[in-house]
Amino acid sequence: AGLRARCFEAACRRPAAAFPEAFRLVSPEACEGSGAVGVKRLIEALRGRTGGRYPETLSQVEQAVFCLGYYQQRQHWYRETGDEA
Repeated sequence: AGLRARCFEAACRRPAAAFPEAFRLVSPEACEGSGAVGVKRLIEALRGRTGGRYPETLSQVEQAVFCLGYYQQRQHWYRETGDEA
């Protein structure tokens, strides 16, 4: 599995462990080009909404909601850019 798939699976199962690591891996400093600004804004928005705290685990229902939100957001990015997000 690729990095995106591994991060997604980990975030779905153990968000408290996965999100800080995912943020580190996709930090704006690690990105190149104009996409870095969008990544920085997204990370700041997520941290602001959660206060930097994430649940240790998600129930099956919470995992389903997480998956739906993830794929809806990817489709939104795809429509905005015309590229795969």
